[in-house]
Formats: sequence, C-alpha cells, structure tokens
Amino acid sequence: MTDPLTPTRRPRRSRRRLRLVGAALACVVVGALGLPGGPAGSEPPPAYLTLLFGRAQWSVAPGCAGTPAGALTLTQVANRMRGHGVSGVGAVITTFADGSNGTGRHCTGGIRYANWTDLAALRDTYGWTFVSDGRTRSDLYAMDFAQRHAESCGTIMAFWERGHERAHGLFAYGNPVPGLDAVPPDMVRDQVSGCFAFTRRYTSGERNVRSRMTWPWYQRTRSVSGGLCNDPALACYSDVLSTARRYDSPHALASFAAAEPDEWASLQVYRLVEGARTTGSGTQWDCTDPDWRRHWTSQEEVYCWSDFEIVLRSIPDHVTVTDPLTVASDWRRRG
Repeated sequence: MTDPLTPTRRPRRSRRRLRLVGAALACVVVGALGLPGGPAGSEPPPAYLTLLFGRAQWSVAPGCAGTPAGALTLTQVANRMRGHGVSGVGAVITTFADGSNGTGRHCTGGIRYANWTDLAALRDTYGWTFVSDGRTRSDLYAMDFAQRHAESCGTIMAFWERGHERAHGLFAYGNPVPGLDAVPPDMVRDQVSGCFAFTRRYTSGERNVRSRMTWPWYQRTRSVSGGLCNDPALACYSDVLSTARRYDSPHALASFAAAEPDEWASLQVYRLVEGARTTGSGTQWDCTDPDWRRHWTSQEEVYCWSDFEIVLRSIPDHVTVTDPLTVASDWRRRG
C-alpha cells in the first residue's frame, strides 16, 4: 500500500489523507512526524509549493446579499484548479465554518466564508486539505493560557471530528496586532509548536529553505495582493476606491512559486474574480484587459482568476504541489 504521507507530483489530482493513530486528539504531538528517510539515489530532493486560501473565503459578497457575476466561489476555483492538476489548502476559522447560527455561510464585511459542508465537498471531490486559522481569529496577546489553547490547539478536534485529518500541519495565525507578523516565540514554544508542525508568518518573497527551518518553526507565506493597476496612464493607477496596494504581477508570483529542491514556496490567495464589476456598492474590479498591468481590484484580497491561472500554468514539473503536513513529514520536522 502506498504510504499516505508520500508526496505526489503533478498532475496527480488527489491525495490520500493521513491516517492518525489514536482517537483522542486534543493536542497532536508533532514529534511523531519524524519518519524514515526516502529512497536513496541521485534524484534531487523535492521542491514544494502550497497554494493556501486565506480564511477559506467562499466568495465576494457585497453587502452579504449574494454573489455577484464574476465573483468565483471556492468550489468554482477548485474545479478550475483541478483542470491544472492541483489542489488547494484552506485556512479555516472554525467558528466561521459553523455558519450563521449553525446554518448557511457566515458572512461579514462583504465576504462569505465556506462552511463545514463546503469544506467536506472540497476535500472529497477536489482533494483539498485544511489547516487552522484559529477558533475566532482573535488576538492571542489578549488571552490567558487556557484561552490561547482553545484558540489554537483546541481547534484541531473540530477538524478531526469532521474528517479533516491534516489540520495540524500549519497554524495560520491571524495577525490582528499591527507591526507583528507571527505568534511570538514564547507562545509557539509553550502551546502552538506542540500541536502544529509550523506557524505561518508573512514574507514579501522569501521561500522556506529546509536547512533554515528550526525552532520556533515559523513558515513563510507570500500573500497575493490585488489593488491599484500598474499602468500609469490609467486612472486605476492612483484611484481605486478603498485600497492603496499595488496589484501583484502574476509573473513575479510564478517566479516565487517555482521552488528549487529543498525549498518550499507558500502562496496565499483569498477571493478570485473574473470579468468586470465597476459599478455598485462593495468590491469592484476589472480583469478584462489582455494586459495584466491594467487589471485592478478595489480590495487587496481580491485578485483576477486569469492572472492566478498564469501562476498555475507556470508551475515547473519538478515542483510538488502539496500541503504543510507533507512538507513536515519529508523535512523531519520534530517538536
């Protein structure tokens, strides 16, 4: 039988789920991830890429009144990604996945979030896996020890009970504190690193390198940004509603995603759109021009599907698209 932790290479479209030992999973001991080495030979070490979806956002939803034309749902994105032979990893806020009063999809700030039913379908149909973005995505600094545990390690059981067995690969700390980009080392040491293989922090372009991955096991993720267009001749260069961020070049993102052996690139996208929505309240965008430099979105967490697809098409054959737990296993991450 194939080892369920053995990484698979493109274009395989699904991945076996990890079979964990033991029914009680209040806190997963990451030290158990140290596995025997792979086969000897001259083949270079794997290069990894994780396509992370921040907060498992279901779709753009202006006023939480519906999904406008051109706003792709997470299921639509997953289906299109399957055509490229890859799957995503959703970072889930567990109380958001509970839905509104236990039903439907949680919606706030013009963003609709995937619920547990959606997540199960993404797993079973498209091979997606999920990691924890916390219970409420609240500020860990303002919590006592027990509250921090519930917010981080305590979320693993919510995934486990619903058949999501790989959530302990990454804690995607929500970063609500200005100027801080990760859980501080004392929290990682005392709580997070005993339950999760890695803790996410943001980077502008540095990939994870195996030889540099040490305690407190921070993992670098590059966040994909929409925003102002890149053509100075257009109004969208300096005036697009609510954002001052510049729209990311898909070619720069593709270059980042092209990890080398013993490297791990982690690229995080949020909501994807196509076509144009240039009137009405809430989120607007224009992805219609053939030149990506003329694309813009009114919010930085919104990006054009056509440009994200450039990244997918550019993934080199030597890069394995996978989830954090696979990397933790291969890189012998030990607590």
